[in-house]
Amino acid sequence: MLARLLTYEDAACLAARLGVHISDSALQQVVAPVAQTTRHLVRQHLEHQAEQPLEHAPARKKRVMVIQTDGVIVLRRTTGKNVTDPKIPRETGEAIEVKTLTIFPQEAPTARLTVAEACSADELMPLLAGSLRAANLREQDEFIGVSDGAVWIEERFKCLGVTQHVLDVYHGFCQVKFG
Repeated sequence: MLARLLTYEDAACLAARLGVHISDSALQQVVAPVAQTTRHLVRQHLEHQAEQPLEHAPARKKRVMVIQTDGVIVLRRTTGKNVTDPKIPRETGEAIEVKTLTIFPQEAPTARLTVAEACSADELMPLLAGSLRAANLREQDEFIGVSDGAVWIEERFKCLGVTQHVLDVYHGFCQVKFG
């Protein structure tokens, strides 16, 4: 339970303040299974939510829901190799790709629901659908998608009926030509 509430560093500091002397590796052994179980339970819940019908509330006004999606390559700690080197194929297990999604109503950007998972683009779809239901998506709501413009994201946005696809600030800025 403590692992869900504290970061690893905070848990280590708390243990030290309480007089519990525990090595980093021992603390990691305690925290890792709890984090793994929590991640599995969240994934199960979102996959179950994905199968639930959308709320139909015609009397309520239509909302605009923003979906931000991205993928990032994360190097595995054990190798330390730079996976951007074209000589190292991704399939070797040298790195993993973590997909992230954040959903929020446009008028309430602080009401964010965020999920990050090391998975394929297809494995992300039930998590996305479940996250939309967890965010109380209604039939009449419409979507704006924000991403880096990756093809896999564009394809998923089309499946969802995203009405606007906006390039994120960083990638939009990279497209601007000066002078």
